[in-house]
Amino acid sequence: MTNFWKNIRKHSKFWLVVIDIFSVIFAAYGWLLIRFDIFNIPMIYADLTLWYLLPDILITVLIFQTFKLYHSIWSFASLDEVIAIFL
Repeated sequence: MTNFWKNIRKHSKFWLVVIDIFSVIFAAYGWLLIRFDIFNIPMIYADLTLWYLLPDILITVLIFQTFKLYHSIWSFASLDEVIAIFL
């Protein structure tokens, strides 16, 4: 295993949080793309989504941390399985 993958494995909790943050951002703006046409999003909705994005991210990460979702996932699947899914 290369040093790159060993470093990722060592910081797996950090990478899970980063993936969750990007998932929340994608979901927040994804609903705008689905609800409205891609180029016809009213600015009020885009502004409100941006306004609530930080609280949404913080609440999501805090809930996941509270329910220990960042600890239990690695008892069921390792980083090798996650990498295999995407490759």
